[in-house]
Amino acid sequence: MPALVALGVGLHFVPFAAAFRAPVFRTLGWLLAGIGLIGLVVGWLGTGATAAAAAAVTAGVVMLVVMGSGALVAPRSG
Repeated sequence: MPALVALGVGLHFVPFAAAFRAPVFRTLGWLLAGIGLIGLVVGWLGTGATAAAAAAVTAGVVMLVVMGSGALVAPRSG
């Protein structure tokens, strides 16, 4: 289930890129979706819950890094 959540969260970010004109959401969305999909496939092939949990943790770290780096390089207003 955690890998499926990572896949779903990633896919829901993809339309945000166009809606909010923020390319970071496209990058983030596809990265999270890919990590979730890999977790699902590896889990299905044999490692089960370990792969799903690892995918969820990895997706969380990737989200933190992408959003943190986006915040550091974003232009400041005011």
